[in-house]
Formats: sequence, structure tokens, C-alpha cells
Amino acid sequence: MGRHQSGALVTETTDSRHVLVVDDEEPVRKALSRLLQKKGWEVELAGSGAEALERIAEFRPQLMLLDIRMHGMTGIDVVPEALGVDPDLGILMLTAVSDATSAAICMQKGAFDYLTKPIEVNDLESALQRALKRRDNSVQSKGISRWLKEEVTKRTEELQQEQGKLRMVAVATLEALINALEAKNAYFVGHSARIGAFSAMVASGTGMSEDAVSRLLKHSS
Repeated sequence: MGRHQSGALVTETTDSRHVLVVDDEEPVRKALSRLLQKKGWEVELAGSGAEALERIAEFRPQLMLLDIRMHGMTGIDVVPEALGVDPDLGILMLTAVSDATSAAICMQKGAFDYLTKPIEVNDLESALQRALKRRDNSVQSKGISRWLKEEVTKRTEELQQEQGKLRMVAVATLEALINALEAKNAYFVGHSARIGAFSAMVASGTGMSEDAVSRLLKHSS
């Protein structure tokens, strides 16, 4: 995940593979757990939607295998709630053949993909790897976006500060010229007043602050 540190973008990566399996049928949960652990995954289990939300908050898994048809909270209900807990969570739905419409609804709500039961081992591993890669890319992209926004804000503030300094220098320079003219020759008193008034008009048109314009008029009087 990207983060901003001392003006640089730091990319954090992890080799862990952590998945939450959510199904209200215990035999299914245990079978998937054994299978995934053999493939090197760290596995958490949940038997309901409410329990799944607790597991997400506690363990922050990267991915979630979520059954659509469950008692209480269905998979459709869980998807937006889960993403509310962890917006970076990658969700894959577990569906029956007749649940294609429900799976599509879940994907509209933010799920990555769906798998149809019974699940082939190779299909499961491939789907998890795709989801993990997509999730990591999304996290990294968000980190870069945040860093760019911070940099733009910082540079804009610096530019505004520099513009303010330049305006102050311009005002001071004009005031010094006016004072020098008045001190050199009494004839220039009226002439410098006209210069000051004209300069104030120009300064106002260029967006100079009212205080700065007032100082110009004061010295021209």
C-alpha cells in the first residue's frame, strides 16, 4: 500500500495470503478451509453475515469467499456492509447455478467475481489469485492517488505563498520609487501621485489585495 513520507511515495507490499470463508454450512466451511490451507492460505471462518463482519474488523483479511444464500443476512446484504468495514476487501461470491442474478447484484455492490458450486479446485485457486492481484493493485492505486493529491495541495500552497511575497516586493518597490522622486524634486510630487494612483489601479486589476492597493494610494497622496 502506498503512503506519503518526507515527500516520497513508499510502497508497502506483503507476501501474506489471508482469506475469510463465509458459509452457514459447517461442512462446506471446513472443506474449503482444509483445501485453502493446503494451498498456503491463512484462513478465517464465519458461519453468518454478522460473524463475517466481526472477523473482517478483527483480522482484516485480504479476500473473502462469501456464500450468497445464508440464513439471516444473505450474501447480498453482507457485501456493502463488509466494504463499509474494509473498502479494500476483495470479495468473491459462492453461488448455485440458479443464483446468477444474485451474483450480478453482488458484483454491482462491489464484489470482484463469483464461483459456482460445486467448485473446482483449480478454478478456486485461479479466482483467488486474480482477486488478490486486483485487490493489491487497487490498494496501490489508491495510495498513489492520495500521495498525488497531497503533493498538488502542498505545491499550490507554496505557489500562493510565493505570489504573495512577489506582490509585497512589487508594492515596496513602487513605494520606494515614489519616495525617491518626491525627495528629489518638488515638481515630482504631483507627478508621483499620478503614478501611484495609476499603479494602484493596475494592481487592483491584477488581483492585489485591498490593503496593498490602499498603501499605494496613501503614498501617492
